[in-house]
Amino acid sequence: MREIVLDTETTGLDPQAGHRVVEIACIELWHHIPTGREFHSYVNPGRDMPADALSVHGLTAEFLAPYPPFALIANDLLAFIGSDPLVIHNAEFDLAFLNMELARLDHRSIAVSHIDTLAMARQRYPGAPASLDALCRRFAVDASDRVNHGAKIDCRLLAAVYLELLGGAGLLTGLSKFARRAVRQKGSSPKLQVLNTALMTTQSGLSFEDAKKDREYWGRLVESAIGAHLANAAAGDECEIFYWREANREVDFVARVGRTLTAIEVKSNRSRDTNPGLAAFAESFKPTRQLLVGGDGIRVEEFLLKPVSHWVTQ
Repeated sequence: MREIVLDTETTGLDPQAGHRVVEIACIELWHHIPTGREFHSYVNPGRDMPADALSVHGLTAEFLAPYPPFALIANDLLAFIGSDPLVIHNAEFDLAFLNMELARLDHRSIAVSHIDTLAMARQRYPGAPASLDALCRRFAVDASDRVNHGAKIDCRLLAAVYLELLGGAGLLTGLSKFARRAVRQKGSSPKLQVLNTALMTTQSGLSFEDAKKDREYWGRLVESAIGAHLANAAAGDECEIFYWREANREVDFVARVGRTLTAIEVKSNRSRDTNPGLAAFAESFKPTRQLLVGGDGIRVEEFLLKPVSHWVTQ
């Protein structure tokens, strides 16, 4: 099941009063788990930025001026959404703005179904604060890097909150970004990791053979299986587990045991392409070892059959 977490930032509260969208972000979920596919764009609203809105998201008219108008990103946005349900906090607000932008282009309104996490929270916790900030505090979702409202960070936080609202606690964990300083690790957006890949496979309807033929799905499943093996070891205090990302360079997992640091990249095919993420991480942090799991490296089955301590301790 595919879902799209969506958030917008705007110049004000009422699209009927001429206020416009200035930022849009979407995160793809597959069986409630982020796949890593995202859509994000700032939008030139073609108007000034009121002080009230500026105080919320910090996006000035000067900053937005080089970005495309909504008309130039509308098709890409709609293609990313497709026909799948949207997950939105206060859906009425975001959909009103998006549909007004589409109406200006003589385009039909967004007709897919949606899930409103604000309504979910109010139903589950009657009378309690239900803002995104309040729900992050309730579910201990780290929002320390949310200085201002922003569509991209709010989407990532909402994806974590949505899983908690669905009752997913205990099925997932959030991996922090590896950094030299603990304060930067705490301030990073978490990478959600399943602790049991059954959360991904039970609703797929795919046989084992069909799953392997779907390269994108199989790749996500293999990476999640390796991540679950590592995360369960971390839950047992065998090691600490992180991810690492800078710009477009990424390492799937980073394991730390004392001063021993292991960078782990997962591949589901036999491609011999070099990995710029591992090279960049090695240059910055000088890990004790670098492991390639899958592809031409360690067989996935071998990695999963041995305890994590075998791979990440000296």
